[in-house]
Amino acid sequence: MAEFITMYERLFITASKLQLHLEAPLLKERERFLSLKEKGGNTLDRLRVLACYLLFSVRSLGLKEGQESYVDIGSLIKISHEYRNRSKSRRLKENVIAIDYRFNDVVCNLFEWVCSINLINPMFLDTNSIFNRLIDDARTVCRLNNYAAPFYQERLGHLNDLEKKGMSYQTLREYAVYHLHIINHLDLNPLHDLRHHSIDELVSAARQYSRLQNGLIIKSRYMKFRSVTISWFGFIGLLASEKPEYAGHEIVEKYCEWLIDAKGLAIGTIEYTRLELKRFFGYMYEQNLMLRDLSVSNMDEYMETYRKAGYSRKTIAGKVSCVKMFLRHAFNKGLITKDLTLKLITPKIYTEENLPISPKKEDVCRIVDFYDETSVSGIRNKSIILLLAEYGMRRSEVANLKLEDIDWGKETITLNRAKGCRSQLLKLKPAVGNMLLKYLTESRKNNMNRRHLFLGLKAPYNPVSCRSIYYLVAQAFKMLDIRLEHIGPHALRKFFATILVNNGHSLKDVSELLGHKQLDTTRIYARVDFENLRKVADINWEGLL
Repeated sequence: MAEFITMYERLFITASKLQLHLEAPLLKERERFLSLKEKGGNTLDRLRVLACYLLFSVRSLGLKEGQESYVDIGSLIKISHEYRNRSKSRRLKENVIAIDYRFNDVVCNLFEWVCSINLINPMFLDTNSIFNRLIDDARTVCRLNNYAAPFYQERLGHLNDLEKKGMSYQTLREYAVYHLHIINHLDLNPLHDLRHHSIDELVSAARQYSRLQNGLIIKSRYMKFRSVTISWFGFIGLLASEKPEYAGHEIVEKYCEWLIDAKGLAIGTIEYTRLELKRFFGYMYEQNLMLRDLSVSNMDEYMETYRKAGYSRKTIAGKVSCVKMFLRHAFNKGLITKDLTLKLITPKIYTEENLPISPKKEDVCRIVDFYDETSVSGIRNKSIILLLAEYGMRRSEVANLKLEDIDWGKETITLNRAKGCRSQLLKLKPAVGNMLLKYLTESRKNNMNRRHLFLGLKAPYNPVSCRSIYYLVAQAFKMLDIRLEHIGPHALRKFFATILVNNGHSLKDVSELLGHKQLDTTRIYARVDFENLRKVADINWEGLL
């Protein structure tokens, strides 16, 4: 007993204070903890503070010798707040930072001490729990791993789901902390019925959360709060479904279903039609018009909005064609009484106006070699560009490729065409096959259970989007200063078609390789036989006339 008294005699000179510590339960355990801290380099002043923490916890928690029940983490947090508030009342001049530090210090040391005497619930030390794997700071462990805290299971489930999708531990830590920020900021209470929140509401909350007193917004905090909130609320089912709020929505949706069933149009075409008709019905709403009241003059005014918006004649022609097709369907269904398509004028598109401008062969070679093979992103991007250039694929066709579409034994690629929904079997070219093999072995995240061939570069490793494919190809065009009217994946498709025509392939063969339904679509490339045109230009025509 003398050994233990010696430690406290060194810490407390006053007999009354010394007696308080000696008479409190768990003396040996407290003494052992202080001895370990002393060996770790803590000064006597620091040990004296720690001794006060331990005495306060023993009294507040009612700890006693031979106790078998576990200490709740929520209780540790509660008494740490109490100790901080007591310090605050005694030291009114103490600043906020010092007070917060005192709370952190109490929590961390009490958690460490309770763990050392095996009175903490083993679940909080279980490395199978994602909270315990993520956090090595005792205070944060207490906050996040407190099963009595709001939405414990919902937070735990969300983090486990993100971990399975490959999210890094650093990002998972940020998500875990932001869960608590979101609960506090939105004042969420699991004891009451929770309403669904729209994305607009969550974006507004993110702005409010990240706004400083001077009105400026910290962009990093805004982006993180918004992304975590939308992801988490979507996971736990609190994200309100976004319903289109415009007149005519039901008519448009039924029309789109008819296009799928009767016409078999591609998903991309359906989406384009849906967006254009939403714009059309939005115009009618602004003009206080009903579908049945439309006239030719109304349609002329609507066509004028395209010109005022600065669209090219080719773009306007596509949009007008979309509206005309809908109006013809509406007339056949009796939604309108006049066939307005008979007098709806489509901008003139000249015969040779749409000749495809293809990049030169040497430029395409530079684009293929633009991304190096030493980085994860470079390997993936080069694989995508090779598929676009060697097969003339559309970007959506590349984005939708699956692992099972490549038969390594037969050296073939099964390509599901974006238009017409037809499958096509292509020979796997050696250069493409070698690059794809390198991508699968060195670049692709293969433990994600994803079936899409190309994935994003960051967790949660979703399938690569059509927009991302456009960006990586357009980036190569811009950085290499290759100037064309239209850059991007479709330029490589034009190059592929032009090369086939110049090499003497028949229109039927080219149409088949491009996945065209009609020869007229392919015939445009027959007018771009640049190689033979150059030969004709080099002929000496003198004396022939």
